[in-house]
Amino acid sequence: MAQRHRRRFLRNLFLVLIFSLILWYAEGCPLPTQEMELHRWERQRLAPESTVVWSYQGRQGNDRDMLVGVSPDYVHAYAENYRLTLWPRSGDTATLVVLPDRTRYQDKASSYLDPALVAVDPPPQAESARLFLDFSLRYAGTTEEADPAALTRVPAPTYTLEGDRQEGAFFFQLQRQYRHLGGENPTEEEQLLTGREDDIMAFLELEEPRWLSFSYVLTFYDSDGDLLETVTSP
Repeated sequence: MAQRHRRRFLRNLFLVLIFSLILWYAEGCPLPTQEMELHRWERQRLAPESTVVWSYQGRQGNDRDMLVGVSPDYVHAYAENYRLTLWPRSGDTATLVVLPDRTRYQDKASSYLDPALVAVDPPPQAESARLFLDFSLRYAGTTEEADPAALTRVPAPTYTLEGDRQEGAFFFQLQRQYRHLGGENPTEEEQLLTGREDDIMAFLELEEPRWLSFSYVLTFYDSDGDLLETVTSP
């Protein structure tokens, strides 16, 4: 009787292991930690192994975890089971990168997912940071505007973001500023602004260093509010 129970136990254990192995393989053979996953993606890209300087854990079930690491020449921005982007690392100033996936934030009673950015290698004395984004480049010279004077009449959206110091880097959450514009009867200009913002939010997370569609000014300040460093877009 004891031998029969033992055989049944071993058989069930074997089946559980086989089923777990099948699930593990179906999910892409995930490694135990996100940092190990990042390094596996780096090896697949033939990129040097990075040192993680910033991390993000999704707040709800469908949110992706993210890591940002640095190697001598690059900043590695990784989103869980999704994407790894390599940004050229500045050797003398801070480097601004767009995260490869959206992050969640709270706005009044609701939470939203929108793009975010991280600045690595800030000045050691930096206690605060500010980021100004200008998306005029995305619309200048395009033929998508029904009215050629639309860009002059309604300028492309700009955003001023306050940085949140996290793990030695500064995090910037981009939040929609035209979400509730115009109510139920928006004007033509309000529709144009909200449409542009939808476009920006949809494509910003796909940004890569070789085709930035925005310009920026990144500034860092010490505890007394004195300017330490200014970084502008290439």
